[in-house]
Amino acid sequence: PNQTQKDFAHDAIDYGSDLVIGSHPHVLQGIEEYKGKYIAYSLGNFCFGGNKNPRDKDSMIYQQTFNFENNKLVSVDIPNVIPCSISSTKSRNDYKPTILQGSEGERILNKIKCISEDLNK
Repeated sequence: PNQTQKDFAHDAIDYGSDLVIGSHPHVLQGIEEYKGKYIAYSLGNFCFGGNKNPRDKDSMIYQQTFNFENNKLVSVDIPNVIPCSISSTKSRNDYKPTILQGSEGERILNKIKCISEDLNK
């Protein structure tokens, strides 16, 4: 994410948002913890019909749990990220989002971890 995205996301949290989820760059971007809240700058594509064979088919499902007591937010759990591909095949986009496991799932989780590191210093 560029500085404008970061500033906008930080402002959203500063003004009361409990979670910021960005979109549009068509690729995964990092996840930042900011003031105890989370910012997922881009989830990538999930179901994308704009390209028959995009070079980057990596995606994710982002799950966030909020814990309330007496209708008041008391904590936010660490996000659960489920690695996915926008296609069930590597050779083309068949428009079937697929949860990835094993080495491919680990590859995407490591990718997200790496691109998030600079955001969380």
